[in-house]
Amino acid sequence: MSEDEDLIRLSVAEAALRLGVSVDTVRRRIRAKDLKAQRDNTGKWWVLVPTSLPAWDTGGPSSPDMPHPLEPQARRDLFEALKNENDRLWQALRAKDDLIRDLALKLATATLMTTECTQMERDEARAQLRQLKMLIGQMLARLERPS
Repeated sequence: MSEDEDLIRLSVAEAALRLGVSVDTVRRRIRAKDLKAQRDNTGKWWVLVPTSLPAWDTGGPSSPDMPHPLEPQARRDLFEALKNENDRLWQALRAKDDLIRDLALKLATATLMTTECTQMERDEARAQLRQLKMLIGQMLARLERPS
């Protein structure tokens, strides 16, 4: 923007409409100093836009199929599409959470069964050891007896 250009003073919302961008984009461009702006005594921002800049086509009779970026129906359609995508992603996440829970339960069950089998095997080995000790004791007792 050159200094000698004719400028018009627009509110942030009006500048957004004229430029065909969102109000947030206008604010970002003001902060980045891409757009000239002034603050009045009440704290309201006024954007200085060149008069040579054509106004954004708001989708009038010349382009009926092209919705304005701020058109309520386009916003509702976008919101609905994003909501549906969000719902789909949450559903996929819940399915994965359910799968993780199921696998964790199966792992815990398998670990417990392994521990129980190991304990049963240990108990069985101990019983066999006791039985062997008893048999050895009996054999030693026979050997010690005079015939």
